Amino acid sequence: MIQRWRGPVIAVTTALLVLVIGADISLSRARRSNGRRELHRQETQVKRARRVTSRILKDRRASDTIKRQAQELDVVLTERERVITALESLHRDFVAQHKADIDELSALRRRAVGIDARLRNGRKQVLAAHTAEIETLVGGAERAEQLITALTTNYTAHKRERRSSRRQ
Repeated sequence: MIQRWRGPVIAVTTALLVLVIGADISLSRARRSNGRRELHRQETQVKRARRVTSRILKDRRASDTIKRQAQELDVVLTERERVITALESLHRDFVAQHKADIDELSALRRRAVGIDARLRNGRKQVLAAHTAEIETLVGGAERAEQLITALTTNYTAHKRERRSSRRQ
């Protein structure tokens, strides 16, 4: 009878270990824009792992190796919860301690966005008011480029002619 359950129990334990390792790896990565969704997904996985671990620990037919692994997983999950709680507390303390600076930075950000919008509008107005001058400038630059090319070509040809006439 125990042999019949050994395969599924080992499979469940392996799946749990993969789950915990995957959760730890994903926690070590930088948070993405959907960080809350990812955190919720991980918490759901941890809750499932806790339920399965609890079932394994209560199962009289589970082998000692499986129970030992389930106990180790339970310890890892408990430590993870302790660390998360401590980090959340540190975060709350940090935010409370630096609230004035955070508020000032938010106000500066809002002011910067307003200044940027005003500058952008002013630039558009100046460009619109002086379109003719800008077009003249662009046209002059294009004409200057054409003249430079023609002058360089003509001057080089003229130099060659002088050199060839001296040699003859």
